[in-house]
Amino acid sequence: MTWQTDTPPQTVSPCGLGLATEYTADTVTALSCTASWSDGSSASYSFRLHLEASTPTATATLSRPPDSDGWYNHPVVVSFAGTSFSGIASCTPSDTYGGPVGANLLISGSCTDNAGKTATAGVSINYDATPPTITGATASRKANSSGYYTSPVNFTFKATDPVSGIASCQTVSYSGPSSGSVVGGCWDRAGNYAAISVPVKYRAATPVASVARAGTSLRLRWKRAAHATYYNVQIFRGKTKVLSTWPSRTNLLLKRSWSFAGHRYKLKPGKYRWYVWPGYGSRTAARYGRMIVSSTFRMTKPV
Repeated sequence: MTWQTDTPPQTVSPCGLGLATEYTADTVTALSCTASWSDGSSASYSFRLHLEASTPTATATLSRPPDSDGWYNHPVVVSFAGTSFSGIASCTPSDTYGGPVGANLLISGSCTDNAGKTATAGVSINYDATPPTITGATASRKANSSGYYTSPVNFTFKATDPVSGIASCQTVSYSGPSSGSVVGGCWDRAGNYAAISVPVKYRAATPVASVARAGTSLRLRWKRAAHATYYNVQIFRGKTKVLSTWPSRTNLLLKRSWSFAGHRYKLKPGKYRWYVWPGYGSRTAARYGRMIVSSTFRMTKPV
């Protein structure tokens, strides 16, 4: 910066006329100069200097951490902010990212400061909101006879996912009822889950259990399961559940009539199916083992 006059003055303060001053750092300062001549006249001039020598910076920020294993599986907000000596005039507005899917996707924006300088910023994101494709389930062993399983069998599900990849798949045990289906699925690395139902041909072998009639009651018996503290016994007549109870012993006395779920039932003629599961610890923990009984009995006349 240089102060100049047409006629050389007698005195100047505080500037040096004809001398140049160079400013190279960020600064905001007031500069002034007063010149006086021999005829008694004078002149003053003031100037406010705004200088930004530095470069502004910008950042891009995602509104929350990834959902699973470094991946996002539902929309996330990305915002932009900047810093500058002269102050930020504007930045790319915040936006919600919800696709497309992919790995290491760059979301970019910029900020402009009051000196007219622009800085850019970007953030990388892994995004997958698409569940995996379940391709089937593999049984832990072959069927026992004529395509039927007669004892518990495990099914391990499998899937593909072209974006984030498969993280884990379920292994589900099936032990009845006869000819039903097993449901399970897989998770991808982004935390998306998908499941399918696989039909199972199942015909349980004769369980270690017995039914005995005595007068006006019926007693169900089964073998003790190691470490079991109680059992859950469920009885169905047709498709209707008529009883669910939790005896601590390995037998249940079914009387001529009983109450269950707000209804009164009688041991009337018909086909009944009953199941038994072993329970461990306290009942509130609801820890059950594999089914140990799946059997039927038929009443031909009232007890």
